[in-house]
Amino acid sequence: EPAYAEAHAGLADCYALMNVVAYGQADTADVMNKAVRAANDALTIDPRLAQARTSLANVYMKYYWDWQASEEQFKLAIKLDPNYAPAHYGYSRLLTIRGRFEEAVAEGRIARDLDPLSGSTILNYCRAVFFSGKFEESLQCYDKLVADYPNFAVGNYSRALVLFHLGRQDEAIAVYEKLYQENKRLGGGLLGLAYGLRGRKADAERVLNEMMPLTKENLPPQEIALIYVGLGDLDNALVWFEQCLKIH
Repeated sequence: EPAYAEAHAGLADCYALMNVVAYGQADTADVMNKAVRAANDALTIDPRLAQARTSLANVYMKYYWDWQASEEQFKLAIKLDPNYAPAHYGYSRLLTIRGRFEEAVAEGRIARDLDPLSGSTILNYCRAVFFSGKFEESLQCYDKLVADYPNFAVGNYSRALVLFHLGRQDEAIAVYEKLYQENKRLGGGLLGLAYGLRGRKADAERVLNEMMPLTKENLPPQEIALIYVGLGDLDNALVWFEQCLKIH
């Protein structure tokens, strides 16, 4: 059904996730350009579709880093459909990026309340609370998330970041070691970073060597950069971070 606008918007959302380290290994420029086209196709069919406005806002946020355009689209999506949880979810992420942390928590709470069974939506709320400076409250939020969704890998991944920040490095490393065994793409960057910051240079270098072949499979460059940061090799870290900029 070529005129089904919601399907085009859904396609845009799928493309926008296909380069995320937790979900896929597609070429970033390729899938994000496809996401733009799909979102615009949806808007051509129905310019008042909140889903399509949200899809376009996500592309502006994740790929173009055009915060103003992204915010305009998120606000329009919320105006068109105040009960569309992904619009509040995405807007919460954007507000976090922009340093408007209390607003981010508020939008994250709305998204969570609208979609209370979504692990991703709960995670976003926990993350917004963390960036607002309420670290212990954030950890409690993550504790409940991983208790309710023990197989949600990204939930465990994010919880371990909070553990590391709170000085519980060995607990965080144990989480990343398990994730690394299950999915090197997801767990490797932060495991190598954590090893390096913990003074376990040989372990960090081992992970780096094991991760390097994955760069031929569209592994996001920041995963390698993080390991170099842990090793204290900032020159090489910058080389890999600069590769992230070239993607755009």
